[in-house]
Amino acid sequence: PAQLPRWLSARLRSRGLELEKEAVAYLAERVEGNLLAAAQEIDKLALLSLPQPVTLEALARCLEDTSRYNSFDLLDAVMAADAARTAKILNVLRQEGVALFAVLGALTSQLRRIDNPRGLPPARQKLLAQFARRIRQPGPVLAECAIIDQQGKGQRPGDAWLSLERLLLRLAGVKSMSLPGRDQALLTH
Repeated sequence: PAQLPRWLSARLRSRGLELEKEAVAYLAERVEGNLLAAAQEIDKLALLSLPQPVTLEALARCLEDTSRYNSFDLLDAVMAADAARTAKILNVLRQEGVALFAVLGALTSQLRRIDNPRGLPPARQKLLAQFARRIRQPGPVLAECAIIDQQGKGQRPGDAWLSLERLLLRLAGVKSMSLPGRDQALLTH
C-alpha cells in the first residue's frame, strides 16, 4: 500500500499524465490496491485530455462522471451547513454506486487543507474558512473518518454509509447526530 502512489505516478507518467499529489492519493484510495482497476482508471484518464497536472477536483469529476453530483458537491453542501442538500446528495451518490471511499477521500482531503487553502478558488476558500470556524479542529473529524474507513473495510462493526451520513449531517450542523466514535465507545463499555 505504501508503494501504490509511487506505482500510480509512474504509470500515469508512462501515459503522459501528471496528477497533483492529493489526486494521486485519492486515486490510490479509490482503487484500494487493485492494480487492474488502477490501470483502467489511468487509461480512461488518458483518453480525456485533461489539463495537466490533473487536480483532485478534476479527477473526482472524471471518476464520478456518471453522477449528477460528485463528492465535491456534497462537501460544498456540508461546508455551507445545508443539511437537507447534504442528505439528498449523499443519497444520490450512494444510489448511483459512488464508492464510499471516494466520498471519504474527498472529505479527508478537504479537512487536511483547512489550514492551507492556497490554490483553491476564492469561493471555495471562503466556504472552507467558514467551515473551519465551525469545526475548529479537523483532528477529531479525521479520527471519525478513520473509524468509517475501518467500517467500510470490515475491520470495525457498523454500517459505514450510515456512519458517514451521520458524520456529514453533524458537520452540516445537525447537532443531534451521534458520531461513529461515540457509538464505538458505547459498544466497548
